[in-house]
Amino acid sequence: MGIYRWLLRSFGWIQTFKITDYLTILAAFVGILNLSVGTQVFSRVVFGIVTGINTILIPTYLTSVLPGAMGGPAGTLNQLFITIGIFFGFWMGYLVVGESTSEMGWRFIIGLPILPALIRLHTAQNVYPYIPPHADTRALRV
Repeated sequence: MGIYRWLLRSFGWIQTFKITDYLTILAAFVGILNLSVGTQVFSRVVFGIVTGINTILIPTYLTSVLPGAMGGPAGTLNQLFITIGIFFGFWMGYLVVGESTSEMGWRFIIGLPILPALIRLHTAQNVYPYIPPHADTRALRV
């Protein structure tokens, strides 16, 4: 069983979103502090795990919430926005860090994921419709 299935079955959708957001904020702060190589590795590993969970979690959530006919277009838009995010992330890294030797540039890039995590944490209770952990098992079958 994958990590995301365990999280969903144990905590439900909203709590799983919150857990991944808190882990994102933790990884960003640890990465910004740059205490040692070990903390950088820890930060990158946590970022990778959380990104993997979110890559599965968001389309699964959309499948659970949207009617069947809208699942395909929503999944396509999700993939499109991931691609756009990668594109802008690359250019932000190039423009902010670029050729400079300043330490603030890369710290800004590593800390940038805090913003969407805070936005999702703030809106999780008010925007996302409540779905009990076992209400829609169709989305958890993979």
